Amino acid sequence: MPADPHRAANLYRRGCEGSPCEAGDPLGCFNLGVFHRDGQGVKVDKQRAADLFEKSCDGDNTYGCANLADLLYAGDGVRKDEERAVELFRRACEGGHEVSCRNLRQLGAR
Repeated sequence: MPADPHRAANLYRRGCEGSPCEAGDPLGCFNLGVFHRDGQGVKVDKQRAADLFEKSCDGDNTYGCANLADLLYAGDGVRKDEERAVELFRRACEGGHEVSCRNLRQLGAR
């Protein structure tokens, strides 16, 4: 089957939103956030990506926390917020995301 990023983005959106019978899936929100961040199947929209990463992080997806931290720390398409980024890197690190742990060490965060 050939790749269809637009269709994949739509399926991730449906997974993220959930249905009347099921809650949304944090992994679907994370994946859709990646698509918006990178412009796969949808237009690049870093603010939308940040919102989706936040929803994913709120659902205990450490990758959502880490990716939101990346955007916030760099001010990449969103207002720069280093303090919140460190908090999110810490949360992702505590969830086992090794890159976030390295980021904390590099930033000298305690």
